[in-house]
Amino acid sequence: ENLLDVRRIFEPAVARVAATRITDRELAELDAIMAAQRRKVRAGQSTIGEDTAFHAALARATHNPVLVRLMETLNDLLVESRTRTLQRRGRPLRSLRGHEQVLAAVRRRDADGAALAMSEHIDQIAALLRQAMEGGGPP
Repeated sequence: ENLLDVRRIFEPAVARVAATRITDRELAELDAIMAAQRRKVRAGQSTIGEDTAFHAALARATHNPVLVRLMETLNDLLVESRTRTLQRRGRPLRSLRGHEQVLAAVRRRDADGAALAMSEHIDQIAALLRQAMEGGGPP
């Protein structure tokens, strides 16, 4: 729950700033990460690496080394959470869809839209984590 609080505060702000500073090269990097994530989702493979890479690349697009470092630390702390939730049926596809919404807003340079999309993405993850802890099935 503490990590989710941090994510709810931090990651929408990262998406907001990235939307205003991202370069075409950084967009291409995010596109490549998304393409790899799509391939793995279709193949039923783990997308933990791509999930982590997406959030790290978004932080780099802020051009703020402190935010990059904070995201690295957060990503390290999220390994267990991602391992648990990305194994749940439907979660990799939901993560992909969340990333697509964030990326679409960032591509439009829509700071508010990027922050909102990231908030919604994290809320979906929170719901899945709650279910995982309660031992329930997918929503």
